Amino acid sequence: DFALSHPGGALGRKLLLRVNDIMHTGDEIPHVGLQATLRDALLEITRKNLGMTAICDDDMNIIGIFTDGDLRRVFDTGVDMRDASIADVMTRGG
Repeated sequence: DFALSHPGGALGRKLLLRVNDIMHTGDEIPHVGLQATLRDALLEITRKNLGMTAICDDDMNIIGIFTDGDLRRVFDTGVDMRDASIADVMTRGG
């Protein structure tokens, strides 16, 4: 009821927000191939400004993800970030 009575207010807008209003689709979704380097993935994250990138196989099936949090964890692993493969540092899907 509050959202319908106050649709112009910040709280009213949040209560009326739908997934479709904020969901990214198509080319808006950051993605790289499994053969990509860590650098490639970071550039894609930066271009799309989403804080993550999907890792896709040749058929565009998502096989993993790499996030800003994964990047922070890479710093602790000793991986050479200059030539690391995204396959070595991504979080694989179930």
